[in-house]
Amino acid sequence: MEPKFNHITDLSFDNPRRGCQPHDAVLDRFCDFLTILPSLQKVAFPPVTFELIPYIDLLTERMAKDPTFCPQLEEISNRDYPSCWDRFIQMIYLRNISALLSVDSRHLRRIQVLRFWRLPHSSIVAQLTTAMSGKYPSSCFQTPACAEVCWPHRPLLKYARPRKGTTPCFMCHNARLETGCLYQRSRDHYCDRWIGSALVETLLAP
Repeated sequence: MEPKFNHITDLSFDNPRRGCQPHDAVLDRFCDFLTILPSLQKVAFPPVTFELIPYIDLLTERMAKDPTFCPQLEEISNRDYPSCWDRFIQMIYLRNISALLSVDSRHLRRIQVLRFWRLPHSSIVAQLTTAMSGKYPSSCFQTPACAEVCWPHRPLLKYARPRKGTTPCFMCHNARLETGCLYQRSRDHYCDRWIGSALVETLLAP
């Protein structure tokens, strides 16, 4: 019988020291670990390297299959963006409509707070707001996209990375904030607009 840690309501953790990233096996079992935290209300995910699947994708996949997963979860903070906004938005909708239709809202809570490094494009914010209210989001929404070389989905292999000057940086691309990207002055996949930026931009459920 698995132990239950009912007293833990907040989970926030940082990356290990530079150069040490979670192993694939750790990421594979991450959602299994969350099952022993039935009272978890807030979770804050650190970023992972581009060769790994981000934590938010793992949570999205699990919660899309079972909207009652982590039943008390209300707040998600992300240092990475979802690899697929459609899947993430759909997951938020399924969870929140399930909570709204639940006989006892104390046993299944809505996702009410999303925190990002920077808020994504306004069209994505609009879809997220709709989903968080328990309304079905549009299956198609328009965002600015790079017309030349696009970043591949994660996990991102080193040889698949576009050259600078041909596309926005990975973070701007995933947030659909290509306009104004400063990638040409950057040495990595975060352009200058992300350097020193704190996780402060918040989206609240209506």
